[in-house]
Amino acid sequence: MIARTKKYIQDIKLEWGKVSKPQWKDVQGNTIVVIVACAIIGIFLWLVDGNTTYPKWLSIHGMILLVGIVLVAPLIVKRYTPRWQLTIPIALIPLIVVLCYHFVFNSPEPIRGFGLSLLRSWFIQTN
Repeated sequence: MIARTKKYIQDIKLEWGKVSKPQWKDVQGNTIVVIVACAIIGIFLWLVDGNTTYPKWLSIHGMILLVGIVLVAPLIVKRYTPRWQLTIPIALIPLIVVLCYHFVFNSPEPIRGFGLSLLRSWFIQTN
């Protein structure tokens, strides 16, 4: 029993020597990337989903954001996958929804918010 435990610990040490460990600068760089990505996603979700007053999608700022998503999303995704072309139709969805809602359905008021905030404004009446 003791010999098997000793052999097991020796095997662990041997395997641990084969493991490649990242340099401290790599760990710092990856941590910064994760923090920045979380901040960008958090700000985007706050703008798009949690705020019912902004963006007003048919304003100049809303249109810049919607078109910017279509232009920037494929550039970002292109770095990580060869199937980046799929991001173009996916990124077009918010722009198409806003334009259809306004021009096809002749909405009397502009869309404010998107996602859950838009659904709340459609289905929950506030006095």
